[in-house]
Amino acid sequence: MRKYFISLLVICICGLCFAATKEEQIKQGIAYHDSAQVNGKEDVLLCQELLFPYIEKDMIARAYYGSAVTIEASFYENTDPIKALSLLEKGSAFIDSAVKADTENEVLRFLRIVNGISVSQDSPLKRYGIIKNDVDWFENNKIDFSAEENAQLYYSIALFYLAANDIDSALYALDDCIATASSCEWVEKAKDLLRRYEE
Repeated sequence: MRKYFISLLVICICGLCFAATKEEQIKQGIAYHDSAQVNGKEDVLLCQELLFPYIEKDMIARAYYGSAVTIEASFYENTDPIKALSLLEKGSAFIDSAVKADTENEVLRFLRIVNGISVSQDSPLKRYGIIKNDVDWFENNKIDFSAEENAQLYYSIALFYLAANDIDSALYALDDCIATASSCEWVEKAKDLLRRYEE
């Protein structure tokens, strides 16, 4: 009996260690994702390596993995455009399947808007039809992130509306971005964009 309890205790401890390791690896993977635009391909590949073991069961890991694949595509756009487009489609499919699996997860929808705007502006793959679902979702579900995240969300929504030629909605989103009073780049970009439309 005592041997059984010791075995059970060891299993529980191993399970807790695995959970902590998984959480830490996903957190580290997301950090590499966020630094990849600045630090380049090495961070993208590290992100993918850390997140890949969890993409079937953890939708946050799946979506960030997909986003990292789309970032990887940008490194091939000049040397191998066919590979770049293939990576964009593959990465976007990971993000879409994560959102489909957990439709009420605001982090997944936030990531899809931000990633989708970037992909749509910088590549032949246009994601505006998909992004519209997320813009509508956020307008129906008043989610409050940090000031910087709110600013990035509103700025991305403004870019979506500009692409849809809905200038009034874009201007409202730019105002919302600036109203976050965040000292981040998104507010500065929103101010610059607003000035251009006011001239």
